[in-house]
Amino acid sequence: LPCRSVAQTIFTGQGLLAGEVTDNSVILHARFTAGEALIKGDVPGARAVACFEVADNELFKNATRTDWAEAGSTNDFIVQARIDGLKPGIQHYYRVWFGLHPKLAQTDVARGFKTLPGAADTRAMTFTMSGPMHYKAWTSGPDSPPPGSLAADDRAAGYPALRPMYRLRPDFHVSLG
Repeated sequence: LPCRSVAQTIFTGQGLLAGEVTDNSVILHARFTAGEALIKGDVPGARAVACFEVADNELFKNATRTDWAEAGSTNDFIVQARIDGLKPGIQHYYRVWFGLHPKLAQTDVARGFKTLPGAADTRAMTFTMSGPMHYKAWTSGPDSPPPGSLAADDRAAGYPALRPMYRLRPDFHVSLG
């Protein structure tokens, strides 16, 4: 879910990611964009400062906050942070604060992830997995339908196979690209 900045100059047009989740850590990732629309197959980046906030509750009481980091052209307008010391086997919530300056920052929509259970926990887990997505071929490859066709609209909406995977509500998803 992309979020607009108050000045509408910085967006999270490609969303946020929580990955490399373990029983006590996660890597959070955000790429800041100058808009939400594709321009020649890309979403242009935007300079920003950002930090992440993580908590084990939706109200973000006693949340952990990372240091502020800069997103610029040298890092493809991306900010990443590893959060350690999380509780195993529970739902955590995270959000990113971003803007042109920390004092002008606003928060994005809260998202969630679940840490893996500890090594002694033997309960079953479910997961889904997807292979290489071939984004460029999917959206504009030689076999792409013409703009305005139903198939083109379907392609613009994303990968149809991910919808039923999401409805399964797995404990985690493995994406191979």
